[in-house]
Amino acid sequence: MMKKVTLGLALAAASACAFADWVPTLQGGNYTGTMGYSLSPTGPLTYVNSVEAITSAGDNPALPITNFGEQALTIQPALRGVIDGMVQAAAAGQKATVGSSALSGAINVAVTPLLTSPRSQAVFSGPVYTTSITATRSYPGVTVRCTSNIKLSNIKVTVVYNPHTGEIDDAMTPAQPLSFDSTSSTGCTSSLDDIDPVVLGAIADKFGQLKADPTVLRSVRSFQTDSLRKVFPSGPLFTNGFKTAVQSSVYMFAGADMGAYIVNNMDTLMSGMINMTIGQPQVEGPFVYGISLTAPLSYSNTEFSITFVGYTYQLNFAVTSHRYFDYTYQCPAGSTRGCNEP
Repeated sequence: MMKKVTLGLALAAASACAFADWVPTLQGGNYTGTMGYSLSPTGPLTYVNSVEAITSAGDNPALPITNFGEQALTIQPALRGVIDGMVQAAAAGQKATVGSSALSGAINVAVTPLLTSPRSQAVFSGPVYTTSITATRSYPGVTVRCTSNIKLSNIKVTVVYNPHTGEIDDAMTPAQPLSFDSTSSTGCTSSLDDIDPVVLGAIADKFGQLKADPTVLRSVRSFQTDSLRKVFPSGPLFTNGFKTAVQSSVYMFAGADMGAYIVNNMDTLMSGMINMTIGQPQVEGPFVYGISLTAPLSYSNTEFSITFVGYTYQLNFAVTSHRYFDYTYQCPAGSTRGCNEP
């Protein structure tokens, strides 16, 4: 039986049967490709949509808009993996453990043609990274356990590349392409009140040094290469995925086929000024009964957006997913007390 759940119902039922769960169940939704066009670089856009269905069985990656959106969502976890590796390196050798991490927020990509070279510079920025590092030290008569909550903001990855081939220009890309601002707050427990968290301070200091560490640089380079392959016309995602998603005879503006225009003029468009937004994957569950049921029953997520800015026009294409959920009342496996749906 499917049932819409409100917070009041969840709280009331929690006291009666706190050992059952409401779990989210996908009902359906859609992927929407939206083209926006304006004859002014700053004017209002006129929009045309194309929709692909999501069924209760999930996404259909064989559909062009769906496939492109799913591939774009792999870029944000890749950047998180780069930073996870750097944090692990900072804690290595210090007998410290790293907690779970999160990279929150969309990635913005600003592409600017270079005036002195037939190259373009792309700057990936926007998300905020958080994690924690814990270290324990024992001294005669005292044990100190300190936890530092780490926040990396103003994260940027810069790359200079050939806009026609997607090949990275190592000579023009900054030697330290990863930059960020770091803040931390540390708390310690011990039998003394004035223990200085020296170990965690040393770990925090290593972040700045690790920007130039060969292992971190290799990881950043891998991210750069993979990202260019996925969001620039230098690999199968863009040449096959984007060009297929921007279908001909679908996005019509006053008789002009803008989908065909993008495909036929891709090389020129990718050599100009571009703004992109790459979304982050959405996590819909599981939601524990009586605790997380305040989560919405629908999710909308802009998974990819690109805007080409010319001297006399503005052209935008965005992929947005919409998913709708209901909740199924479910007993935990092995329950011996039984649990009836309230």
